[in-house]
Amino acid sequence: MASVHTLSIATAHAIHRLLDDPSPSLIDEAIELAQRARDSLEMDNTSMCAAMMFAQPLVRQWQPNWRFSYVVGVILGMKYTVDGFFIADVIEHLTQEFPLSTLQAGEVIALKDFDWCDISGRQRSFRNALVNVALERAVELDGNPEPSDEDIHVMIVDDSDFVRDIHTQFVRLLRPNARIMTCWSVEDATSYVRANDDNGTPVNLILLDLNLSSTDENTNQLVLDDTSENGFMITGTLDAAPAAVPRDFRFKPLVALISAFATQLVEQSMADGSLMADGSLNGCDAVLPKPCSLDAMRVLIEGCHV
Repeated sequence: MASVHTLSIATAHAIHRLLDDPSPSLIDEAIELAQRARDSLEMDNTSMCAAMMFAQPLVRQWQPNWRFSYVVGVILGMKYTVDGFFIADVIEHLTQEFPLSTLQAGEVIALKDFDWCDISGRQRSFRNALVNVALERAVELDGNPEPSDEDIHVMIVDDSDFVRDIHTQFVRLLRPNARIMTCWSVEDATSYVRANDDNGTPVNLILLDLNLSSTDENTNQLVLDDTSENGFMITGTLDAAPAAVPRDFRFKPLVALISAFATQLVEQSMADGSLMADGSLNGCDAVLPKPCSLDAMRVLIEGCHV
């Protein structure tokens, strides 16, 4: 399992959930197909999320033919994210189980019914959904992940020295060359993100605490007010980007809210309807208990870059 990417596992479980009567072997088959697509077509995270975005309605409509639905989704996802990609590339590098004419027909039908409104925002939503599916399955990842030399830019915002240190160690264990910035105030966090956006070195992953000025980390009460700094102040400020930049074209890092109040917060947001279908909440793409586990950190690191 060490060579299987987080998003390949998440894709398989997402397909499984879309089918009315999935076979017992479907998850393993879907993991193999998604990982083979990632490797053979050199798909990055953006392409994989786009593939599932296009494939989702097809998997539902064309079941039980999920393999065909996903392959058509891969074709459209790659065409959307990569210049000069053709159906023939799928036949040459991924699979020959479907004739060219059949794939062309599937592509036409899929494009005819696809909703193109706010596609960048929807692609990020599929990123969030896949990451949250993967977080549920984090224990299925290999227990001793190999460190990667892939570049990643991480910001850790927490008022606990211990939490900042342990999260930094986890990131370094998985990505030794990571660029990491730590802070514990709303002003420092938002200024850093915007400065790096302007410099063309955007933050890929934000690990964000909820209470940034808490005097009692062990309290059982979840209280958010305008007088105490909290993580939602950061996401609210970052989401309020200059109007000159259309929302559909803004880069948005993966934001994970990591809090001792995660369970309470999720239950409360489910009750009041503020938790989105993709698992996001108030600008945070995922909500996890503190401190983050190494398995969950791997999911977050492998799931960003979209």
